[in-house]
Amino acid sequence: MIRTLYESDLDEESRALQRSNRTIWEKIKLYTLRLFLNIIVVAILGGAFYLIFYVTEFSVQNTVNPVTESPFFQLVISFLPSITITLLNGAIPVIFNILVKFEDYSPQFEISITLLRTVFLRLASLMILFISIFPQITCGDEFKDVQCRFCSDTGIRCWETSIGQEFYKLALTDFAAVVLIVLAVEFPRKLAAKYLKLGIAKALGEMEFEIPKNVLAIVYSQALCWIGAFYCPFLPLMNVVKIFILFYLKKWSLLHNMIPSQRPFRASRSGIFFMVILLVTFLMCIAPVGYSIANIEPSRGCGPFRLQENGNYIWNELQQSLEEWSSSLGDVFQFLGSPAFFIPLIIFLGFVLYYYIAVSSAQLGMVNLLKDQLVMEGRDKHFLLTRIDELIHADMRERSSVKRR
Repeated sequence: MIRTLYESDLDEESRALQRSNRTIWEKIKLYTLRLFLNIIVVAILGGAFYLIFYVTEFSVQNTVNPVTESPFFQLVISFLPSITITLLNGAIPVIFNILVKFEDYSPQFEISITLLRTVFLRLASLMILFISIFPQITCGDEFKDVQCRFCSDTGIRCWETSIGQEFYKLALTDFAAVVLIVLAVEFPRKLAAKYLKLGIAKALGEMEFEIPKNVLAIVYSQALCWIGAFYCPFLPLMNVVKIFILFYLKKWSLLHNMIPSQRPFRASRSGIFFMVILLVTFLMCIAPVGYSIANIEPSRGCGPFRLQENGNYIWNELQQSLEEWSSSLGDVFQFLGSPAFFIPLIIFLGFVLYYYIAVSSAQLGMVNLLKDQLVMEGRDKHFLLTRIDELIHADMRERSSVKRR
């Protein structure tokens, strides 16, 4: 642990020295290269989102008007959106890892920017999936509510179930992809690097443990669970089993197939960033679920809310259920959902957040002060040792001069 901290400090000092020694021409070339690479990243993301939208629309249309009668191809087409998203989530971060090497960031910022790009890719992929299915849910202005919600051929039959099926497929394909990568890529690469002397095996070598990639896998699984739990209630249980299996599989792969990263970084700084990413993921997962509850009418032919009147949403049913409860319990829930509760809560959380920011700033100032004291103590010790050495040499010269006399 101490060695890693020292290596991280030395690497940061070395990079700071390199940055300070850059000429203006070198800075212009570096910033131009970073701008060009970021344009490439945006283009890759745009192409990935369009592909997800196109594949999802094709798969949804196939449920209404099948392009083939083969059961196997029907199954493959139904899994196309989840397979596409899983493949893109696996392939594009590899491209990001290659591009970020040329941007010459510090190890800490390199992890942060790679994690940010990958998080945006994965979360935006889920949002694009929702946007692709949304026109089939609402049926547009040309189809009235009764036609669409009564499971006609004009739209998705039981849209809640259809969305739940998509998230089941995403969870299954993600689990299969991780298992396949560990058993068919990481383990054979370990064996090839260890026992084969071929040029390509020697060039590839053993795989390094990539923290952003593995953290994002957990965040992505959690996002699938957060969004899909409303549409498929068994998904949280499935996600628990999935993460339990993947934890021990990843642990085995880490101990037997991976080598430590050659670039040092501080895990304490990354932990805060990971928690921020998890918070942003949670907030983004709330949006589609909240919109479905408050602004989309439930299916009329299936589901627990099928007997509602036309024009009512799931949120209206929740409010009606609360009104039917006992007066005291209903008043409590009404208060929890009112501005009189949320506004003081937000103010209180703001004060708590300000308190922790102030404590963190004070601790950071104390750390900097202690560092300055250590530097001053080191200088004092160096000065004292120098003076002691001078006195010793002066005393030795005096003794030698006395002996000569």
